[in-house]
Amino acid sequence: MNWPDPIMNFLVAYDIGDPARLRQVAKLMEQSARRVQKSVFVFTGTRRQLDGLMRCLVQEIDPAVDRIQAWPVRTSSRSQRIDAGFALPEMGVAVIVSAEQCLVIEAIDDPQSSHHEPLVL
Repeated sequence: MNWPDPIMNFLVAYDIGDPARLRQVAKLMEQSARRVQKSVFVFTGTRRQLDGLMRCLVQEIDPAVDRIQAWPVRTSSRSQRIDAGFALPEMGVAVIVSAEQCLVIEAIDDPQSSHHEPLVL
């Protein structure tokens, strides 16, 4: 029996050593995910879709010096807004990482909308 591949959020971060490779990875990520920091994105999709994206990204990097990582992110309706530092000005988004959790916080345009909960790792 095949179980369905659920749609999830994944936090994807990268560290790329060469500016040309960095631009190419950033371009691919911008086409597939939401930028939340300069080298951090939230990808929404199935694990299979994430694997496909990662295969494309790996074609653009030098694995000896570059790194791309992805972590599943779960949402929680009990989360509170937490903010620190500066978000990208046009995005209204921040990522907060501590020893206990990782929060991806997105500015809320419509407070009545249920689509803008913080993402908690």
